[in-house]
Amino acid sequence: MITELTGQIKFSDARSAFIVIEAHGVGYEVFVSAVTRAALPFPNSPDVVTLKVKTVASENSLTLFGFATQAEYAAFLLFTRVPRVGPKVAQKLLSLPLIPLFDAIVKGESEKLLSVNGVGKVTVKRIMHELHDQAAVFLASLYAEESLTKAIRPAVVSPGEWKAKHPAENARLEDLFRKRHSGGPAPVPAPVPVPSPFASEIDEAEKALDEGNI
Repeated sequence: MITELTGQIKFSDARSAFIVIEAHGVGYEVFVSAVTRAALPFPNSPDVVTLKVKTVASENSLTLFGFATQAEYAAFLLFTRVPRVGPKVAQKLLSLPLIPLFDAIVKGESEKLLSVNGVGKVTVKRIMHELHDQAAVFLASLYAEESLTKAIRPAVVSPGEWKAKHPAENARLEDLFRKRHSGGPAPVPAPVPVPSPFASEIDEAEKALDEGNI
């Protein structure tokens, strides 16, 4: 049973439902969602990727389904537990971003799911009925993961953006630079750094990691 593949992308085309990933000289045909495909490097790139894989065996075939994230893999398992929802339909649904997808299930907004090509009304109705409660729990976990990621990895601000938001500080720093390089008076001390707004969240996340709660 193949559960994970690490290798290079040898084939990927938006018109195809699968990619080919080469691992140890062997090419594997792996079905992926549009979201996962978009996250992968171009074919024949030297970059090495790792995909979580679900192997689905039938009488006549062995099919591999790949996922860029653990959350997408978990969503796939949820969908395939719904009666008469097969793995290919489940992966078609994953062409939608996870948070809007599960938010639509919780709110009963069937139009969102029906917008996916190849997913019919009966299937959507069944998913809404079977997964309503589980979808709410899963959605909460997605929001929690997103919040933790933002806390640990705050958005990067380019120097240009910083200058635009802090014109006074930027002018002061340029003035200090000119004085230093023209033999002028010594620069005044730099302002005391302002604590990061993410400090408490990062501390809580690190504490949870140390205690093994994450």
